[in-house]
Amino acid sequence: MRKGSLTTLLDSLESMGLVGRKRDESDRRRTQLSLSAEGEKYFEHMMARHGQLFYSLFSELSDDDHDKCLAGMTQVVEVMKKMQQEAPHGLNKTT
Repeated sequence: MRKGSLTTLLDSLESMGLVGRKRDESDRRRTQLSLSAEGEKYFEHMMARHGQLFYSLFSELSDDDHDKCLAGMTQVVEVMKKMQQEAPHGLNKTT
């Protein structure tokens, strides 16, 4: 994610009252972010919705299909971990 895009996203979240920013006293280059009480409520709401969606998508799969899906997701996670180790500053390494 580009710095400008991240700044725009954080500006939006802050204007919605979901996050707060505080300058780091010891290092002016750093900014500390925190979820507001409203942000925590929103996060909990979205996690509940995500759980409902996940359940509705996967509830009709057989046990065998669940196992295959989980195995595939596990492989994807392992590949992403390997990529992260090879490019520790992000997955977008181009060289």
